[in-house]
Amino acid sequence: MDKILKKKMAMIAAAVATGAVGVYFFFQPGKELVETEDIFAVSANDGIDEMTTETEAEPLIIKVDVKGAVQAPGIFTAEAGDRVIDLISKAGSFTDKADKDKVNFAQLVEDQMVIYVPKIGEEGIELPENASAASSGTAATGGASESSRGQVNLTQPQRRI
Repeated sequence: MDKILKKKMAMIAAAVATGAVGVYFFFQPGKELVETEDIFAVSANDGIDEMTTETEAEPLIIKVDVKGAVQAPGIFTAEAGDRVIDLISKAGSFTDKADKDKVNFAQLVEDQMVIYVPKIGEEGIELPENASAASSGTAATGGASESSRGQVNLTQPQRRI
């Protein structure tokens, strides 16, 4: 019986010692927790920063050439989201001879765009190589021709290839 009593006493002593050590560490004033850096959150923020720099790469200054039957033709500065009618207003509006039915007022303007307002009865529009007039509206962007956009002028004879 002495053996069993000694084992019990050893077990109780070990339990009390373990409890005492646990209580000591529990009530010990600890250091402040250092926040670890979340590598996934950082990479997600980097992607957002890259996307905003890509959208900022768009031209900040939009220059548009307004020609034809307007009060004050010339080159005007537009803002992102401006429409053809806004630039025609900047050019002093239409003259009395302007053919307003051939202009797409709602078209968004782009950098290096040419807006040509034809006179009433005017058919063949001669523009430089880097600009062309669309057959339905007369606003056009540089570099695109009627054939490359799939448009055909039905009022003029077509050449066969």
